Amino acid sequence: WGVTFGGSLFFAWSDWPDAPLISSPDGINWSPVDVGAGSQVQVQAMVHGGGQFVGLGYAGPTHSVFMSPDGSEWDTYGLSSAFPAIADLAFGNGTFVGCSPDGRIVSSPDALSWLVVDPPPDALHVPSAVAYGAGRFIAVTSAGNDLAAVVRSECAPACPADFAQAQVGAVANSSAADWL
Repeated sequence: WGVTFGGSLFFAWSDWPDAPLISSPDGINWSPVDVGAGSQVQVQAMVHGGGQFVGLGYAGPTHSVFMSPDGSEWDTYGLSSAFPAIADLAFGNGTFVGCSPDGRIVSSPDALSWLVVDPPPDALHVPSAVAYGAGRFIAVTSAGNDLAAVVRSECAPACPADFAQAQVGAVANSSAADWL
């Protein structure tokens, strides 16, 4: 599940199969969105970047990319069956970066051609969320209810390889109360 904003629209989704993708111009009134891929659409992550909305998920059993310049007309592109499920997606510096629950990091300059990198064999935690700001991608991992690590990367275009070698920050074992 998640929410993103771009252009003049909010989009919200749930990764439950057949849960609708919904949009809103004001965050109050919501309408279902038909991405044109049939009834078996499952959006796992979405971001607005490079002048378009990009979603990753499934159209039926096929890993897919959903793309739209305006949020109303959508194109769907199939991906390899080896493409990982995606937990989160970000855009920055002309690059889309996503993280997978199994630890793989993906990146793409155009949302069509994706580089997928496996986590290092000695990785203790895998990124579960990613964002872009201040010239870098930041990914976080968690261990139970604690924030386990922050992984920083100033990558482009080799983001997955950068994340595999990135530094782990010193935010280990901070409870949510420490952030309030």
